[in-house]
Amino acid sequence: RHDRGAGAAGGGRWTKKGAGGGSRRIQLAVAEPKPKQRGDPPAAFAMTLRKVENWPIHRELLNRVEADGHKLEFSAQVSFFHRPSRSFFGSTWEGRSVKAEKMEPGENSIVKMSVTLNDLVFWYTYIDDKNTLAVIELVATEFDGAQQIKLAQYACGWTFLKPFGQIGCIAGNSTETQGAYVDVRNDRADLHSDESYSSTHIFKRTPRVLAFLSDAEFAQLDETAFEDTRIQYRVLQHQRLLQARHLIYENELVGPSDIVAGMRPTVVPGPVGTGNSRIAALGLEVDRRDRDEKVRG
Repeated sequence: RHDRGAGAAGGGRWTKKGAGGGSRRIQLAVAEPKPKQRGDPPAAFAMTLRKVENWPIHRELLNRVEADGHKLEFSAQVSFFHRPSRSFFGSTWEGRSVKAEKMEPGENSIVKMSVTLNDLVFWYTYIDDKNTLAVIELVATEFDGAQQIKLAQYACGWTFLKPFGQIGCIAGNSTETQGAYVDVRNDRADLHSDESYSSTHIFKRTPRVLAFLSDAEFAQLDETAFEDTRIQYRVLQHQRLLQARHLIYENELVGPSDIVAGMRPTVVPGPVGTGNSRIAALGLEVDRRDRDEKVRG
């Protein structure tokens, strides 16, 4: 069994579970050379990871998990990577674990799943450098339902976005350098519409390869992508998050259900089957006009 262990970027970190099942981990700072910086104010973002079509799972793993009476659940992990220094930095955040909705027969040894994540994660940054990546890794977790314990995690592919140095909403079938940008401070666009999401492909292996890729190999990553696996995502500029920046670290990824000391209690959904919780957290809504009212003075 492949246990992913401590993750891609070694060093000390702490983990904190949110009411919704997500977690965040603080890691080491980026090495030299440093990313390019912007002046005040920093940029703030809200990223939604909506759905993965054709999530790949090895048939042998699926059969073995079922034979053992265990179950697989699926989640996404988000971290930051600076290409010039070849280092992960900031924090790593893991979304909630969810079940697959359906299974499609795959070719050869691969089974394809449809997985709806509906993850939302926030951060703010002074980085203004398109060589800095937001890395998304797909993870399958094996659970022993009878003992209620996590047995192992398996890497299922990864991708990256380039929100650093961008403004607004990456949406409408855009790439990292083109598309429609929506500033939620000034635009009440229909954020529930399919058109507000983009999709990108998923690469094979794990994001650890980023530390070893040459520029030429990085430019050819598309050749390592799964043929029909894509993740739907959206990145919104969310400057009102800066009202709470004294409560979270720069480049710290924080989910809507992660406990943030100093926030006024808000209602967030708990893990599936547990109902709602009222906790000190950022909450789910991105385009609220009274965000600053939730932060204690």
